[in-house]
Amino acid sequence: AGPATLFLRVRLDTEGTATVAQLTGPQGSGLVRGLSAAQGLAIIPAGSVVARGDGVAVLLLDPGPMATGASPLEGLEV
Repeated sequence: AGPATLFLRVRLDTEGTATVAQLTGPQGSGLVRGLSAAQGLAIIPAGSVVARGDGVAVLLLDPGPMATGASPLEGLEV
């Protein structure tokens, strides 16, 4: 198997007019804390090398109902 495309968990910040992606921490598959803090997944194509300041594509993650303060059970009929 050759190189694989990487999807790195990132949070997004603004610096001046730029949006900056920063890793949420270690990227191991069993580390869910970084996933809970992620606002997106930086897509690094197979075989690419990315340096600080390079542009990357980011797949934005849906923050879900908790981001709006709504209950995840709101509207649920029992």
